[in-house]
Amino acid sequence: RGQALGAKKGKTLGVLLDEQLLLDRQLGNVKRTCFLMSRNLWSVSSALDLTIRLLLVKQLVISRVDFCNILYYNLPWCRLKSLNSVLNQSIRFVFGIHDRKVDLLPYYKLAHVLPVKERLEFKA
Repeated sequence: RGQALGAKKGKTLGVLLDEQLLLDRQLGNVKRTCFLMSRNLWSVSSALDLTIRLLLVKQLVISRVDFCNILYYNLPWCRLKSLNSVLNQSIRFVFGIHDRKVDLLPYYKLAHVLPVKERLEFKA
């Protein structure tokens, strides 16, 4: 059963859409599920080595960020910052970094992960 034609929001192919196609609901949902997944990963991190942590992050977190990310291509940076914070938190988890002042770019390179802007450029 579909929604009425005048609906203000909807979901198609797993992407939450709103009336102006700002994707706020989609970005919020991705951020929420990724942070929940990351929190669960932190609870078992002491039993995992670096390669397993990286594998889990790529499969459970980064795959959610990448799902339909071409829709985010022309969004302003203020909307994409939440996805960048998800990736930053994931890199901190993989390498066990607790200090938020550490430059994460070298760690992105070690993990072979692109930050959000570069991911979108690469996919486009």
